[in-house]
Amino acid sequence: CVRTADRRVGYGASKPAVVGLSQAIAQEEEGVVRANAVAPGPMWGENVRRVFQEHASKAGITIDEYVASRAVRIPGRRFVTVEECAQVCVFLASPDSSGINGQCIVVDGGES
Repeated sequence: CVRTADRRVGYGASKPAVVGLSQAIAQEEEGVVRANAVAPGPMWGENVRRVFQEHASKAGITIDEYVASRAVRIPGRRFVTVEECAQVCVFLASPDSSGINGQCIVVDGGES
């Protein structure tokens, strides 16, 4: 992993790898297991709040102003919660998702 100031190179390279791995497993193990990936966007919680605080400080604005500037890119104008992402994972692990295999489910409130 190439280390950059904000460590995005390794993170960015790993996302397509996870999707490809899920698709390969889904094809190779068809009928045996289902393999899906979940790709969460920023989820509101302590870690995101801390990162946003750093960005706000660098920009010379309040964290509320920074959060508002980011939230306008999300159709619901709010960040997904950890609980909402967990609900997607529980659904994918349940029999109710038996027709879903080799997919990447993006949980970002529509930000992407």
